[in-house]
Amino acid sequence: MSFSGLKICLPSIKLLTMNYCFLDLETTGLEHDKDSILEISFITTDENLKELHRFDEVIIPIKTPLIPFVTQLTGITEKEVQDNGKNLEDVLTEVADKIGDATIIGHNIDFDINFLRSNGVSLENNKRIDTHELARILLPGEESFSLEAITYKYNLSHENAHRAMSDVEACIQLWPILLEKIKSLPRETIPNFEEFFAKSQWAAGELFQELCGSSDADTFYENLENSSSRKPLPEIDPEISEKIKGEHTTFIQSGNTGETARWITKLGQNSDEKILIVAPELSFFPDIKQLPTPSVIFDAKRHLEFEKSRKNLSDIETTFWLQCAVRNWIGHRGVTFFDLYLHQREWWNEVSLTSVDTPEFQEILKERRDEKILSCTPLAWTELCDLDVVKTRKLFVFESEIFAEKLLFAPSKSLSLMKWLDKEETSSAAHFFVTRFVRDELETLLSRQISTFPERELLPAGNRYVDFASAAREISPELEELAQWLESPEEGVVRWVNYFPSNGNLVFGTWKPADWREIQAKFNKQDAVVFLRHNGGESNAFCRVFLGRQDGYFAQIPELEKQASLVIPKNLVSSKSPDFNTFCSSKITELAEEKCNKDHWLATSFSSLASLKHVGASLQESPPQNCSVLGEKLAGGDGKLVGNIGKQEQLVLLLQKLQTPAVEDFPFKTFVVQKFPFAPPQPLLNFLKAQWKRDGIGETFWDVWVVPTIAARLSRSVSQFANIENIVIIDPAENSTWGKTVISQAFPFAKK
Repeated sequence: MSFSGLKICLPSIKLLTMNYCFLDLETTGLEHDKDSILEISFITTDENLKELHRFDEVIIPIKTPLIPFVTQLTGITEKEVQDNGKNLEDVLTEVADKIGDATIIGHNIDFDINFLRSNGVSLENNKRIDTHELARILLPGEESFSLEAITYKYNLSHENAHRAMSDVEACIQLWPILLEKIKSLPRETIPNFEEFFAKSQWAAGELFQELCGSSDADTFYENLENSSSRKPLPEIDPEISEKIKGEHTTFIQSGNTGETARWITKLGQNSDEKILIVAPELSFFPDIKQLPTPSVIFDAKRHLEFEKSRKNLSDIETTFWLQCAVRNWIGHRGVTFFDLYLHQREWWNEVSLTSVDTPEFQEILKERRDEKILSCTPLAWTELCDLDVVKTRKLFVFESEIFAEKLLFAPSKSLSLMKWLDKEETSSAAHFFVTRFVRDELETLLSRQISTFPERELLPAGNRYVDFASAAREISPELEELAQWLESPEEGVVRWVNYFPSNGNLVFGTWKPADWREIQAKFNKQDAVVFLRHNGGESNAFCRVFLGRQDGYFAQIPELEKQASLVIPKNLVSSKSPDFNTFCSSKITELAEEKCNKDHWLATSFSSLASLKHVGASLQESPPQNCSVLGEKLAGGDGKLVGNIGKQEQLVLLLQKLQTPAVEDFPFKTFVVQKFPFAPPQPLLNFLKAQWKRDGIGETFWDVWVVPTIAARLSRSVSQFANIENIVIIDPAENSTWGKTVISQAFPFAKK
């Protein structure tokens, strides 16, 4: 069977007796009750994928209009709408008639269904099957589960991605691949097979019940292995290795992420000691086994309890459970292999290990004990530092500024009221609690009314909130700890509250200085090589205060230093000006058109996602000549973004938090710093700043904490790109005293 010349290879299986409608819409925005349908395309088929009807029409927008960004994304122009557009009301009857009672299939299909329902097409009696859900279950390990990324991976025809009929035809090609995957899953992959599907109304469950186990299980593994090339590890001067071996603390500044990670790996291999690499992004150490915390490890027993504890399973609970079951069958245990998204992350707590004392986690420790080199995150180190497998090893601490931040916040505890705000039986009492606390306490502390933005404020040390403690107990006995925080705080404990107007949530936090000093002391018992992003100078104040280490061997490793030219354009616009984002767009366009070609790409870091999206929308509306524009969260997740980078010929990349080895070797040669990357406000840091000032410490908190952490974040953004030649700073704060210090600490080897 063919669709517009596309050959569809059908599996030799007997499908359920049902008609299918493969559907996709293009719209002027994301909100089904506010935005317009721009294009409706679908193909209806019988159970053997024989085409019954085809519908493909451009629709005249009746709510929000067509904007240039949507034109660039979809290719639908104003002229096409004017020449070929149909009135929505004129086609709705035909759409409803042709869809009939077919099962509707598509990628993120609820988006399309919601738009049709909001515009008068009743689909209440139609089942739906989401190929995005099926892909997450059946295609473990993909960088992205977008239709565009999957069709590219499986070499399916998808020439006009984001044009509705092209997406429909791509989905039809993907469908047999997904069915073959279901066929190759043994029924025992899904424990309590019959009972499980009896609890769920998920339409795709019927496919699993009919097809599971009907072909060879080995075929499931086809295309699951992602081959990736590894750069060779560098040679290390034996004198450096010997010197580091004899030191309790070695300090090394690094400004080249990929090369530093390889250097650390080689240093560990050369060492005659057991090594633990502590790093915030472990993907830079792909060949090193990880030491996880219990909370990131799958527990098959709790997975079964997840299903048994529910009388009925919603569609999203069903897909989460199956996603876990398939990965457990493959042999995956760590959360990073489970491809979770959005709401699924909160359910992970119901299927993960609960303690280091569980037999499953003890088995992992046994497996890891004899490994010469292990890796873990800073948070994992703070949780596991009392275990022999951790405390008997020499530490290689990569990005020590982030490690110091994790040490600082490790003793803190937080308690959110969201669970009780969402529960029907406690919602009223919880909302009343929040309203009273915000009105009577938080606004008093702020000396103003609450804004629409999140509020974060320290609670005075001596204040006892007895009435609120009683109210917390009335909401739920589970809030006893919060009640004690409110009415009987321990001496020296720091307390704060965060309020989020967008969802009405109130989050309380506490922190004990003594606990921070204790975990610092544990860190200082271990020999460590401390890799720093910033140049701390002779005083090394940041390490002295926040790592508890000052003296040691300071090693200079030229190949780990970032060599680039530093450029400060003239006539910069104030970052407080309403024209700043417009200035950024024009400056990025100017630099791209001046420098970009197939061998010279441009990347830009943004201080906030809001400013990235603002500038990104402007650049995508009027892109630099001959350049593509991609950015974090502009169209999908990080996996989709990274996958799309490799398809470009000339590129301007906009990023805020992205940190991945996947971008290292692309030809990014100019890096633009839009604004210095400050951390979000945090009451604990306000407490430390006030304490610092009260105690009359000579160095300022700004110089010892704020400037080094800004410099570290700045260096981190740039140094994941191996080929940067020019660093262009367009934040006018570069001319301030502290701005100059940030630049000198982040890029001490840059040429001006």
